[in-house]
Order: sequence, then C-alpha cells, then structure tokens
Amino acid sequence: MADQAAITAVRLQLPDEADDFGLTAEVVGSLLDGGLTQTKAILAGWRAIAAKASTIEDVNESGSSRTSRLPDLAQTQVTYWQSMADKEDKALTQDAGGRQRFASHTATRV
Repeated sequence: MADQAAITAVRLQLPDEADDFGLTAEVVGSLLDGGLTQTKAILAGWRAIAAKASTIEDVNESGSSRTSRLPDLAQTQVTYWQSMADKEDKALTQDAGGRQRFASHTATRV
C-alpha cells in the first residue's frame, strides 16, 4: 500500500475537484502501488481529467454563452507532466557516469 505522504504529494498536484473525475485517494494509491512514480501518477491523473473534460461543450443559448477552458487547461497540464516524466525516464536510463546505457555503433570496412 502506498504511504499517505506519497498519495498526498500526488493529490496536491491535481485540482481539488479530482474526486469528481474519479481520482480518489484510493485510486491514486492504486496507481502508486501499480508501480507508477509520483510524476507518472500525476500524469495519469491529468490524462484522466483531460479525457473526461473533452466531452464538455460550450453553451450558447438565449443570447448568453459559456465557454469552458477546462479541456485546454487540462491538456496543458498533460503536456507539462509528460515532459517531467520524460526527464525522469531519461535520468533513470543514465549510468552514474552520465552516459547512456545503450549505444549503437556503425561498422566500417577496412
């Protein structure tokens, strides 16, 4: 079971309404227990919010209109947290010496 500090750290990066999108403390704990890092759990949370917010439509009726910025703002967060997860992955694939673990070489005929 993920510890409460890790769950709280993830939930602090999600909106207060995260429960409305199904991102309860139990769900976040399950993501962490499933092997996701905190960064990737946050990314998964924002992806869920963006997916559910994509169905929100702008309303135009009787001369008034309401435009929802939530889908765009959620997608911005997804992009940000994806870049953070990519940096985390890159850091994990490097040796202590700062070199990549994998390399490719071209053979030359002599």
